Amino acid sequence: MFGAVLVAAGAGAAKPLMVEGADHGGVLHGVRFLRDVSCGSFPLARLQRRDVVVIGGGNVAVDAARTAL
Repeated sequence: MFGAVLVAAGAGAAKPLMVEGADHGGVLHGVRFLRDVSCGSFPLARLQRRDVVVIGGGNVAVDAARTAL
């Protein structure tokens, strides 16, 4: 089991995933994650010592993965 799951759809607006568990509290959408980190409202310490999975492709997914790292 993962401590966090990050969904990065690669679009300007998040697209909902049509899979079971996509609405789980630990699932984050890439665009919102990047915005919240940029604005300082997402504590990156929350991701320390956790496994993160990025689902998606494109620039948002790469940016989200690098930011989470």
